[in-house]
Amino acid sequence: MTTYLFANRAPKDYRGSADGLDMLTALAGYDWVLQHKDTYHIRVINNSWADDTITYDPNDPLNQASLAAHDAGIAVVFAAPRGTASTRSR
Repeated sequence: MTTYLFANRAPKDYRGSADGLDMLTALAGYDWVLQHKDTYHIRVINNSWADDTITYDPNDPLNQASLAAHDAGIAVVFAAPRGTASTRSR
């Protein structure tokens, strides 16, 4: 059986991935998962960020949280962007 857990509840007029989600909410989600991974047998964290302009910084809090989850034995995956408007296949 698959259990889906969400760090926050989307508002009724939710329109897309990460609408209204800020870094503190995402970090709280990582903290919750790390605290409850054994209780709920959490093995994977799936991330989907809409901004394809973000550059990698190992000191970024979200990257640190991803590393902590990885080090705790959780697979951390990210959706790949489809490219910018100029590079998308038509």
